[in-house]
This record gives sequence, structure tokens and C-alpha cells, in this order.
Amino acid sequence: SQLPDVVIVHRNNKLLFVSDQMFDISGIPRYEYKNSTFLELLHPEDRNKVMDISKKRLSGEPVPEKYDVRIKCSEHECNTFEVRGTIIDFEGEKATLTVLTNITENKRIEEALRHKQEQYFDLVENAVDAIFHGDSAGNFIGANPRACDMTGYTKEELLTMNMEQLFTLDQINLKPLRYDLLK
Repeated sequence: SQLPDVVIVHRNNKLLFVSDQMFDISGIPRYEYKNSTFLELLHPEDRNKVMDISKKRLSGEPVPEKYDVRIKCSEHECNTFEVRGTIIDFEGEKATLTVLTNITENKRIEEALRHKQEQYFDLVENAVDAIFHGDSAGNFIGANPRACDMTGYTKEELLTMNMEQLFTLDQINLKPLRYDLLK
């Protein structure tokens, strides 16, 4: 059965085993990996990080349980993988067993979400209208610059206040605040 992850065994940067999933994911033929080193698979900017972690792992120092690297899948494209590794005995000598999980799509989704969050933040921060964010008890938990301009309070001051503090008792009696709509 096929595992979704890529399994690599390497020693002294030499590839000893590469599972078929690597060829499927990368589109690079098996023969191109035959004489490659582990570091040659990596994006150049990730090589020092991986070398440092590998040296620490081999010397018994603590290393991250997992970390991300980019692996070249063509001359101009890389996929992002989550890396987990451990030391094993392979053919009578120490080697590193590395399991790579392709998280490229997750990273793309995270980046798209980050971009949308930035757009939302820009929209709120630059809005011509006052925008307040409150909890279910009517306490302010956010306000844009226009809200500060309109109320005369700083953002820090507003975040210590309740919505009722912006209205007179007559205004509240005439039109009660509906905190239930904030849930």
C-alpha cells in the first residue's frame, strides 16, 4: 500500500533510500535522484537550517520534532514539506530516517487566509465609518481609528469601556442596547 508521506534514508548527505512518493510528487525521474545528495533536493535557502538540525540530531542534541522545508520539484517550483526525522540503524550503520509530509496546499491556503485577513484589517482600519467590536456583555474589544476620532477616546481607553458609556441614559431608555444580537 502507498503511504501519503515521502520516506528518505540518508547518511552523510548521501541518499540511501527514497520512496516512490517522492517521484510521484516531484515529477522528477528516479534516475535523477540516484546520484543526488539530500541537500541537493532542498531549496538553497533551507540547506543551512537542515544541515544544522542534522548535525544536532546526530550528536544527540535536542532538535525540533518537526520543521518545514522546501524541496525542488522542478527548476522553478518547490513544494513545502513538514519534516520529521530520527536516527536509525541502516545496513549496520547510523543513518537518518526522514519522513516528509507534503504541506504545500496547506501553506497556499494559509497564505490566502493571511492575505484576506490583511485586506479585512485594511478595510476596517481605513473605513470612513466608525467600527466597534464588542463582546456579548457590550464591552469593547476592538475599534478602528474612525471610532476613536468620533468618540474622542483613544483605542486603549475604548477597550476599557462598555458600549453603554457612549450613550446617555435617555438614549438607552429610548432604544435599549441589544447585547443578545452580539452573540
